[in-house]
Amino acid sequence: MTTASVELEKINAHIADLRNLWNDLAAQGKHAEAVGVENEIAGLERAVARYEIQATAERTERKRQQAVDAANSTLEQIEAHKVARVELERVVAEVEAAAKAVDAAMAHLQPAWTRCVATWPSWPDFKDPVQQEACSEALGGDRYPRFEPLRLRLRLPLVLDILRLRGNRGLNDILSAADARF
Repeated sequence: MTTASVELEKINAHIADLRNLWNDLAAQGKHAEAVGVENEIAGLERAVARYEIQATAERTERKRQQAVDAANSTLEQIEAHKVARVELERVVAEVEAAAKAVDAAMAHLQPAWTRCVATWPSWPDFKDPVQQEACSEALGGDRYPRFEPLRLRLRLPLVLDILRLRGNRGLNDILSAADARF
């Protein structure tokens, strides 16, 4: 309860007591004393009017302060959103740069594969045993080299699966929400 509300209750209770006193004085014929009580009641009624105006002003101020507090909360949310947007912009720029890097790497994949296939060594096979032995001796330990398998059938589809999964699951959800709200 506000100060004005407490005072209003006290004054209204006192006015009720004074009205009872005025009725008693008027009934007893004590008109001079009744006039004094009337003047006191009138003064208290004016005080009640002032306190009611003060209570209205306090209620208005409380409402205004609630609105200012709500606006301050919204300003804090706006600042937090600005920070989040900066982070999102940074991440999107990072994803764009990574996409460009993936695109550049994919552009190099076909030529690198073609070079790898074209450079597969061929081992000459001579019918003349002297020639074959000379060739084998010249090749030394590289006569039958063991190349580690590249396992492209396992590695490259995994890359495509990751890109597909990220594109279908995460990116589409973000895009649909972004188109609807931002």
